[in-house]
Amino acid sequence: MIIDDFVGSGDTIVNNIKEYFIPEFCLILKERKIITIFGIVTGFSEAKEIIERKINKLGIDAIVIIIDILDDSDKCFSDSSRIFVTPSEKRKVKHICQSKGELLEEKYPLGYSDSQTIIAFPMNCPNNTLPIFWKETKNWVPIFKRTYL
Repeated sequence: MIIDDFVGSGDTIVNNIKEYFIPEFCLILKERKIITIFGIVTGFSEAKEIIERKINKLGIDAIVIIIDILDDSDKCFSDSSRIFVTPSEKRKVKHICQSKGELLEEKYPLGYSDSQTIIAFPMNCPNNTLPIFWKETKNWVPIFKRTYL
C-alpha cells in the first residue's frame, strides 16, 4: 500500500512510479499476484485517471482510491467554483492571487499545474495550493509551512 495525502496533477505519483516500479519489480508483483493499493486522502479525479493509465501501461494489478474526490468546483477560480459568492468577488481575489503569485512562483502563480487549490495539512501544504499561502521568500511570510521532501 502506498499512501499520500493529496494528488493534484498526478505528476508526483507518476514520477515515483517511473522511478520505483522498475521492470524487475513489476515482474515480481505480477508473479506473486500482489495488488498495489494507492490510498490518497484527497485529490482530483483527473489525477486518478492519469495514475491509473500509468499503472495499466506497466501491467501491474493496482487500485487507486481517493477518499475525498475533487473536481473543478474545488478550484478557486474555475467557472464552477463553490468558493466565491459573486463573480466580481472571484475576479478581485483572482487578480490579487495571480499578481502576487507571479512574484512568488513565476511558473505556477495559481498553484502547480494551475490547480488553484486552498488545501493545507497539519504537517505540510501541497504546491498545488495557491503560492500566497505557502511560498516563503525574504519579502513574504506564508501562513502555512511547506516542507520540501
